Amino acid sequence: MLQNFFKKPKTFWFIAVGIFASYIIVGIGVYVWQSSLVKETKRVEERIVASVLSKKEKIQNEMEKLSMDSVEKFYRFQNNWIDFETIKVSDRIANGMVVKKILNDNVVEFSGQVVVSGKFVYSNTTAAPSYNRICVEPDENSFIKMPKMENKLKSFCFSNIEIAKNRFGPSGASGSAIVVMDNYILTKDLFDEAELIKTVEIIKNR
Repeated sequence: MLQNFFKKPKTFWFIAVGIFASYIIVGIGVYVWQSSLVKETKRVEERIVASVLSKKEKIQNEMEKLSMDSVEKFYRFQNNWIDFETIKVSDRIANGMVVKKILNDNVVEFSGQVVVSGKFVYSNTTAAPSYNRICVEPDENSFIKMPKMENKLKSFCFSNIEIAKNRFGPSGASGSAIVVMDNYILTKDLFDEAELIKTVEIIKNR
């Protein structure tokens, strides 16, 4: 009976067309599925690439910022700029001085001898002679070596007043000098002070 069935031309072609159509449908389905899978894989890859690039850009920005911060910090350290917010007792700055005391977050005292050159003035205030001091304005090379902070005058006065008066007198004298100082006191609001250890050279104006 089956032999008779397959012997009919119409039946044979019907089955052949059906099988061929099935292959086409399956092929199209597989193609669509593969195409969809490829597209999804591509989208995932693009998201991963975008994420990696974003992280890379973020890291580069952070590295550049860190590099700039490091350069700034190194510059400030080399030039003895002081940050009152972070400095601690026993910290050593670039000029070799060590933090000796910190008072009320407004005053920092350093120990360590430093050679300074610059202009000096022995103030002559007749109305209040007890306030007469010998103060030094360091030259550029010496200013680099000194502890300092923003918005401060580029000068300091000697704390051992009587010894300094004997070395730089008489009252009203001015000129240039090379001195060795120690126990530098850096303040936020008042004038800075340093102990006069030695006068290497004093040239007074005439």
